[in-house]
Amino acid sequence: MHRPYGQDLSRRTLLASAVTLGLTASAPPAAATELSTIVAGNKTPILGGADRIGIAHLRNLDTVADVSVARLDGHWWMVLGATSGESPVVGLCSARLPRGAALDSPDWMIDTEPDDSAVAAALAPPPPTGAWDATGYHCPVHVRAGGVRRIYYASTPSRTLYGPYQIGCLEWDGKRWHRRPEPVFTAALPWERGTVLEPNVVHAHGLWRLYYATGLTATDNPVIGYAESRDGLTGWRSRRVELATDEFDAAIAPATGGYHRVTARQPAHRPLLPSDGLWWSNATRLDRPHWTPQVQLVSSTDDTPWHQGGVWKPSVVPAPARPGHGHVFFNGATYTANGPTFTVGRVTYRTT
Repeated sequence: MHRPYGQDLSRRTLLASAVTLGLTASAPPAAATELSTIVAGNKTPILGGADRIGIAHLRNLDTVADVSVARLDGHWWMVLGATSGESPVVGLCSARLPRGAALDSPDWMIDTEPDDSAVAAALAPPPPTGAWDATGYHCPVHVRAGGVRRIYYASTPSRTLYGPYQIGCLEWDGKRWHRRPEPVFTAALPWERGTVLEPNVVHAHGLWRLYYATGLTATDNPVIGYAESRDGLTGWRSRRVELATDEFDAAIAPATGGYHRVTARQPAHRPLLPSDGLWWSNATRLDRPHWTPQVQLVSSTDDTPWHQGGVWKPSVVPAPARPGHGHVFFNGATYTANGPTFTVGRVTYRTT
């Protein structure tokens, strides 16, 4: 989990600290599907925040954020990062909607231990002390391709504002999650400036496609990078700068007729502006894509109390039966003299 930039605050720090503290294909670009104006619908907090929505009954959770939403076994499910006052390490837990509930339902339930409904169940043990990812599982994203399920995440060995971060993953064996001991993706090019974070991964056309924030330093703004791999673990190639307009995240998901993309804009070294927030676009393909002009879904400065400190870490879920419609889950932050408060929110979008 990460604290956003914005206002007079450093954009990036560990949530734990807050708690204790171009492709080479020769084919021409495909034209994106032309959709009507995108309209943001209902926006609502669903977990955490000042009211501790959905977590007030849990003894071992102080803060939740950084969700990644998926459809599993006939119901909606999410992985999310979590911390407690007992540990600065960011852990992973899960939540789900009741079977048959629609994605706009407010009834998310954190999964708990079988013998204690007041203790959130951890998806995986914390990384070992002294490991490259000792501070925990930041900004997780769940990906499924065929029979493979993974949770990618970013981490660093010690609490620090700017890393360097690397990207690792956990893999599901059918019964439990297993952490790979070494990172699967690290900075390699000069423009990455030694740090990679905020992974968002989509599997398409036989490739694991990684979109990530990189290049963030105390004086440099991040950019969104792209890389691809046949196995999602090794042999990363085709690295390029995908976006360089103050984005901190770029989440992409398959949708009817192509792909939907939601980016989160957050300034690194300036106050928040109305243009900061969540932006939507679409394309028909990911090889040499032509994205439609971005449309803003959420402004960080629209006077919503629970995200007045900024929004980031979108998880986009297009509606399979309604082209151009969908939901975006995201982090919102607000700041008081006692520090930041994090809320998981949801906004719907549709075409007109």
